[in-house]
Amino acid sequence: MVLTERKEHVEVLSYYLKGQYEIITLTGDLTEKQKSEKLKQIESGNFQILIATGQLIGEGSDFPSLNCLFLVYPFSFEGKLIQYIGRIQRGQNSNGAIYDYRDIKISYLEKFYKQREKYYKKCFFIK
Repeated sequence: MVLTERKEHVEVLSYYLKGQYEIITLTGDLTEKQKSEKLKQIESGNFQILIATGQLIGEGSDFPSLNCLFLVYPFSFEGKLIQYIGRIQRGQNSNGAIYDYRDIKISYLEKFYKQREKYYKKCFFIK
């Protein structure tokens, strides 16, 4: 699962990956019917990559087949991070992989990463 905050980011990522992978995109502009169809597809495991906005899938979603999380936008709120990590640590996937991106050359991105890193250390005993 690839999580971002911007619909446009979902579209750009999908554009670059769609020819190589089976992709599902979830954004807030879907009709209820479209959303329902995509959620059924996710539940069936009929995809390789899910690209979604955090607001749509971040809190309260339960997809046991998800086992990998890519955080591809900057944020620092610990509660949001807990929710996002929870999406891949359900059922048999309690050891899901998390990929977090760091850019030390852009100060505010580094600052957000450092805040997330504190939580990772606290919860996952990372040194």
